[in-house]
Amino acid sequence: MFKFVCDGIPEMYPIKIDGQYHTDETDCEQWPCNNSYTYCNTVWNCPRGEDELTCNNTLIVCPALHHPCILPNTTTLSCLSIEKVHNGIVDCLGGSDERQLCRQMYLFEETNRYHCWNRSECVSITSLINCNPKLDTQLSK
Repeated sequence: MFKFVCDGIPEMYPIKIDGQYHTDETDCEQWPCNNSYTYCNTVWNCPRGEDELTCNNTLIVCPALHHPCILPNTTTLSCLSIEKVHNGIVDCLGGSDERQLCRQMYLFEETNRYHCWNRSECVSITSLINCNPKLDTQLSK
């Protein structure tokens, strides 16, 4: 059960306690996001993904304090500095560096988790290609 508390994904509908609504994501400043349950589990439990740094489960080995990133204009696999993560600017395909944007819009809907880089729309991974018509051609090469 602990692994679901403060993991950045609400698994529990809000309940009212003492006049305020609470979920499994309430008061998370009291819980460390990078712990033995969340480290390298392929889910960014920390806002900037610190719990997924230096993991061996990625397609590219990035330097310290960098995350793998597919650049939206070129679909090139690159590494993005953690300083550019969670800053409100989409740098990576699907907004993988700005995961909070779609989580805030779709708290209990896990399908629309990817952000179009060229407009403020959250889509499913299968609809991500519609964000950029040129992307279909680039990805099929």
